[in-house]
This record gives sequence, C-alpha cells and structure tokens, in this order.
Amino acid sequence: NGGIEIIGKASKIVENDLIDSFVYEHVKYEINNSLLLADEITHRIILNTRKFLPNNIVGQLRLAISEMLINAIEHGNLEISYNDKLQKLQNDEYFEYVSQKINEGKNNSKKVKIEFLLNSEKFVVKITDQGKGFDYRKYLNVEPTKANDNFLQHGRGIALAKQIFDELHYN
Repeated sequence: NGGIEIIGKASKIVENDLIDSFVYEHVKYEINNSLLLADEITHRIILNTRKFLPNNIVGQLRLAISEMLINAIEHGNLEISYNDKLQKLQNDEYFEYVSQKINEGKNNSKKVKIEFLLNSEKFVVKITDQGKGFDYRKYLNVEPTKANDNFLQHGRGIALAKQIFDELHYN
C-alpha cells in the first residue's frame, strides 16, 4: 500500500549482564555550566546504583542529584537568585536567561566538579561549584512536599537531597 512499517524488537541489554559484575567505582568529573550535561552526568552517576538499591530509590536518587547539579550551575556558578529564576520562569524567559548568564565572561569558564564513590556499603557524591556560597541553613527545614506544593519545579533541591541522603553536608 506504499505505507511505512516499523518493526521493533526488545531484547535484554548487555548492560544488565554487566551490572552483575559491578563491584566498585570512584569517579571524578568536571563539567561546564550545561543543564543538558548535568542531566547526562546524573544518569551516569546513578547507572550502577541499581545493583545495590531498589528502582524506586534509584529514581529518587536521580532526581536529588539532578537538582543538586542544577543548583550548582544556576545558583552557584551563574549566581542566579531565587527571585530572578522565579521571574524568568513566569515570563517564559528562563532558558534564554540561563544561556545569557553562561556566556557572560566571568561565568563561561566556571566548572562544576562531581566526585562519587559507589560500592556495596555506600554511595557518596560530592558536588562543588565555583559560586560565592549561600546560607544553606535556612533551607534545611523545608519539607519536600511543601517545597513541591509551594515552588513546583523551583526551590525543592535541598529538600529532596535531605530526604534521599542519610547525611547532607555543606561547606
């Protein structure tokens, strides 16, 4: 009939066989201020956690790490304030604004460093940005459900990290 036909076949991924052989990893990355790259790094970080953690925890872990990396880029390296982000999101100007901030002379060379350790006993992730720092204490008591209710996709990173990790330290 001249129609196009697409046939797909699903089969076991070799990666699933490799996960059984996984024992230990300790990896360091240094990335630029790319939100897309932050998502790719997040996927890489949690890849082998499936060996030791149930799927629902892996999903929560992925979200928490992604939020922390985005915070490091937006609020750390790019120095985007909470109010600036909120205003740009409301005006549908956010991604253009982030692109502008990334290309500013002082920001385009800043990096986010990520180091993680994973074995059968622990998972540790360290995220370091080149920002000025912030008073993290005022965000530690925000409950994740309230953060989601009040801020939707904005303002929930620390609350999520606090919920998923056994310990959370800021320097």
